[in-house]
This record gives sequence, structure tokens and C-alpha cells, in this order.
Amino acid sequence: VRIGSLRGHFEANTMIGLSRGDIYLVDLINNAITNFTWQPEEEIEYLSYGFDGHDEHLLMLDTKGFLNVYDAGNNFEFDKRIAVFSEIDAEAKPLLVASKSDEQVYVIYQKEVHQIDIHEGTVVSHFDLDFDASSATWVGVFEKEEHDH
Repeated sequence: VRIGSLRGHFEANTMIGLSRGDIYLVDLINNAITNFTWQPEEEIEYLSYGFDGHDEHLLMLDTKGFLNVYDAGNNFEFDKRIAVFSEIDAEAKPLLVASKSDEQVYVIYQKEVHQIDIHEGTVVSHFDLDFDASSATWVGVFEKEEHDH
């Protein structure tokens, strides 16, 4: 298997490795790669994945319309599952956009945008677009972060 992408939190020793259709946990201390069993229930797949604005949480939107949240600083342990859509097309390609300034995540699907507070586990707001978005990015200004590296 070829892992094409690695992502993780800067303070963690475990990363997520993504290949075509499969997700792996990459343990940097023990030099081990194992399958990441992310499904909270059987027979679901992920439609989109991403990280929050500070790479603290892995986010996976599944085919049942839930945003699954995993703690990147704690070996990608399951944190919560947030209901976003009551129905979603299994072939959909929703967009996940993270804001670094207000720690919100935006899920864009067809002409709908849902703003989600992943810490509270709630959909904060919803609005409609008058066009189909094929890509999106967060643009804004935020204060300098204080981190020890």
C-alpha cells in the first residue's frame, strides 16, 4: 500500500496516513503502521476528511451525514459524532473548511453551508449559496499564536 499523505498534530507521536480508500495510524515511536478503524458503525464510508484549524482534530464526514471527530493529540481517539445532514448522497464530495481564527469548521454540500463548533459538538448556523461551490478556503486575519516548538 502506498500512503500518499501524512497528517498529524505537532505534539503527537501518531499520524494519520491516507492511501486510496484506506486510512492508517502511523506510530512514529514504535515504527508501526496499523489500519485506522474510524467507523462508529458498520457499513459507512467517509465522503470528506480534514483537520480543524489547529490540526487538533481529524474530521471525517460519513455517508450518514455525521461529522466524526477524532483527537489528534491523543492517538486519534474518537471524540464525538455530530449530526450535520439528515440525508446525503453517498457519491457526494462535500467540502470541509476550517477556520483558524474562531475554531469553527464549515461543511459545504451542494448549495448549503453548515457552520460547526466541534468543541461544543453542534451545528451553529446554516446558510444557502446561490451557486454550487467546487472549492473553498478560509480567508481571514487572526492574532499571532504563542507556541513553544
